[in-house]
Amino acid sequence: MRLLFRHDDCVTANAFYSDRVSGETPRTLQTLPAATADGLLELVMTRLAGNWLAEEFPERCPDSDKSHIFATNVDAFADRAKALIPKLQIPLLRNRGDVADDTIFDLIELAGRFVALPSEGANHAYYSHHALTFDRHAGAKQYCNDVNEILARGGAAFEMQGELTIAHIGPAELREALSALNPDTGDIELDKLIENGRQLVASRQSSERLAGIQALWGALERLKTVEVPGKNQKNVSAEALLAHIGSASLRDAVRTDLNAVTALGNTFRVRHHETHIAELPEDAYDYFTGRVVTVLHILLSQSRRLVDQSEPSNNSPW
Repeated sequence: MRLLFRHDDCVTANAFYSDRVSGETPRTLQTLPAATADGLLELVMTRLAGNWLAEEFPERCPDSDKSHIFATNVDAFADRAKALIPKLQIPLLRNRGDVADDTIFDLIELAGRFVALPSEGANHAYYSHHALTFDRHAGAKQYCNDVNEILARGGAAFEMQGELTIAHIGPAELREALSALNPDTGDIELDKLIENGRQLVASRQSSERLAGIQALWGALERLKTVEVPGKNQKNVSAEALLAHIGSASLRDAVRTDLNAVTALGNTFRVRHHETHIAELPEDAYDYFTGRVVTVLHILLSQSRRLVDQSEPSNNSPW
């Protein structure tokens, strides 16, 4: 999907007194609080009533000489929403408290496809309305900020991105680590695993986040084999990889972490899927992601397999 603006342009500033004095609400909630869900639904209805969706769903002036847009065809939007989001009940006011988070996010993203800031133009006195013009960029940016303000104030671990899609966000430290994980390993498949994992762990779908963790773990296992390719050479190759770390003390610490992360992946259903393997708890996804990303980053950076960080990258899901 096309990026409408930079992610930094879609991040809400500390606009409330409590944020400035006490700090922002931690973004840790994996489900939407009731007030947050209601606020997001209300935002869509407000934008609908305010003609922010009229460019795509227009009511046109009946005067054949003035076929300008003057309002929103709410029924047309409702028909599109029902077709694309089957679980959504119309009208939205009847949904309060009954709408699943995924359904709300689908609606937020659907409205985001079409929001455009309306401005009143010439007055058509006979019908008592104004011709409307629209600014897609300004409307999309404001809508993104409004969505993110509601999510942030509610402490939800989700955020609308610059392409107006909802993504899961982990702790700030994890987001920074993932943003810095830009591989340039010389191994196409390894780079694909890392990039795929980075994108998937930012998904709002828990199944995709798990797939992202598994991809990153797969990347770590493949990275262990790149120095000395060949069957039964994994341990030798891993030691050659660690040898890029100049400090012996740091090398020993990273080796310990590498072994611990490998054991973690063997204990939980990340690398293996036998019936006796423990399921990975959903509320621990960020923890597992952080563990594997930390080891990946130190090994890639020490072996000079990361993109030059002085060159800006547009690949980060954050």
